[in-house]
Amino acid sequence: MPSVNVIIHALRRATWVSWRSSSAPSGQAAAVLCGRLLRAHRSRRGKRRRNKTEWATLIMEKRWRWPELEGVLKERRDWSEQASEVHPVDAKEAFLLLGPDGSNLKSLSVRYNVHLSFSSRPMYVKAEGYKGSVDQLRESIKEFREGIIEDTFSLPIRQPVSDDLLHRISKRVGAFLQNERPGVIRITYVAGQQHTLAQAQRLLARRVCETEGTSQTSVLAYAPADINSLKPLSMFPQAYSLYPFLAQRSTLQTLNVSGAFRVRKVGDWLHVHGSEEVERTGGLSRRKGKNIGLDQDHHDIREALMQALPGDIPEGMQRKISASTGHILFTRPPAKISTLVPPLTGTWSLDSFVKWVKDNRAPHIFCSDLPSPLQTAVPRQQDQLHRLIYQAVDPESEGHFISVEALMQNTEQAEQHELEDGETAAPPNKLSVSCTSGVERQLPIMLPDRPLDIRFSVADSRNLSTEQLPKELQHYLADLNAFIFEGGDRQRPITPLIVQHEGRAYVVHSSQSVGRSVVPITHRVFTSDDPKDTDTCATKERVLDLEGAERANVCRVEVARWDEDEEWEMFLRTCDRLTCPPMPQPLAGRKLHV
Repeated sequence: MPSVNVIIHALRRATWVSWRSSSAPSGQAAAVLCGRLLRAHRSRRGKRRRNKTEWATLIMEKRWRWPELEGVLKERRDWSEQASEVHPVDAKEAFLLLGPDGSNLKSLSVRYNVHLSFSSRPMYVKAEGYKGSVDQLRESIKEFREGIIEDTFSLPIRQPVSDDLLHRISKRVGAFLQNERPGVIRITYVAGQQHTLAQAQRLLARRVCETEGTSQTSVLAYAPADINSLKPLSMFPQAYSLYPFLAQRSTLQTLNVSGAFRVRKVGDWLHVHGSEEVERTGGLSRRKGKNIGLDQDHHDIREALMQALPGDIPEGMQRKISASTGHILFTRPPAKISTLVPPLTGTWSLDSFVKWVKDNRAPHIFCSDLPSPLQTAVPRQQDQLHRLIYQAVDPESEGHFISVEALMQNTEQAEQHELEDGETAAPPNKLSVSCTSGVERQLPIMLPDRPLDIRFSVADSRNLSTEQLPKELQHYLADLNAFIFEGGDRQRPITPLIVQHEGRAYVVHSSQSVGRSVVPITHRVFTSDDPKDTDTCATKERVLDLEGAERANVCRVEVARWDEDEEWEMFLRTCDRLTCPPMPQPLAGRKLHV
């Protein structure tokens, strides 16, 4: 504040000015002049008090634009002092923050250089580290919470979904799933990860509409002829037992089982008995053995397949029968840890084991696998294709399907594009698409005396043109064609989840990337004392499930004229050779047989 003498002097000056001037009132002139003097006094007073430190600070911050001193001191404190902070979270925030396997929390710890610990009771995340790191983490968690999105999905079938299934799908896709109400699932995910929403919806619809791989369909057990006279040993009787099967970890997680087991002959794992001698027993093709059903009766394979699709073949459809190799695995209920204890302990006869399967409705799955000769065989033709399979939603329409295959690359087409002078013709600008629809039934057969089991399939199907497909699939194929051949900024289209066709609702069962090849095989026919070689072929597929990120190897053989006895016997002989290793041959003149 100005001193009293200064104020008195200003008032006297204002009075003298008002006496000399007759145009302005004395009070107004005095006030104006007094204000100017006061402002000038304050300005002089401020400049008079600025010291060297203030001048140096003013020059460095305003003129040289150095960081402010207070900010530098604060930053030094932030990165030298230790601090800790607790962030309470709920279930969905904890799942998204941790990630399916905790990797998200580890990434946050590395990114901000803090130690993070999680507590489930009560549920919170504790951060410890430098004060600056803890502050940055706080802002990151705030942005994370603001980016959480919730959506609901109505299931195609109004049935309850177990919390265990929701937990498995949540871990698979990285989104948090909860039961909103019967038939409605709440999906919580992070903004920018819309693909997790689409993947969760597909896996939900897929798992709900299928029997989760624990099929209760009919199963047969093959007992070779003269089974009790094959190299009898008192130490290892002809009995069967369930042995642990080393399945892929992803398979066990997908099926939610604590162990997988395959029925095998006792002593086979020690190679005491060895595999079945097909030349002696006749195998499946000579029909000397016994196919034991759940009713304890013998069933002919072809007749059993015909009973699966009773009646005449519908007009305009074709019946196809195929077989694929793999393993029939019996599973245990889910548990926290895997176990080597099978659901049925001890040794049993094959008839008793089949009776146990029937009485206990033992869940089983079929896991595809390649026979050893096809793992290293040189393919004759290789194709790369994209396959879509839709299955009917209604349980009354079980087995109805729609299959769409888009050929991406073909070795024969690539060779045809080569011109005589070495130049390459322009590649096609449109996908080659094949579509079929129909109904399919499957018949798995256990082969405990062999290293592989087999599953037969019979299907009545007809070809469809792209114009006969549902509109959603037509648009998808058009977008896929533009994505492959036009490129640009286009994104890969998303497969339709549910489509309608001929009054039925179909849900996507699998979206696969398939590498398919045709492998020639030669096997020996023992119809007389002079065996002869017979040439045939099998289809080998390397399948990547784009929905569940699961990989599988598939070997499939087909029979063209299943109603002719000679063709059918040749088909079963091929199945014998694929599921049972060949007998050793002399070195002289040895050929590669399967």
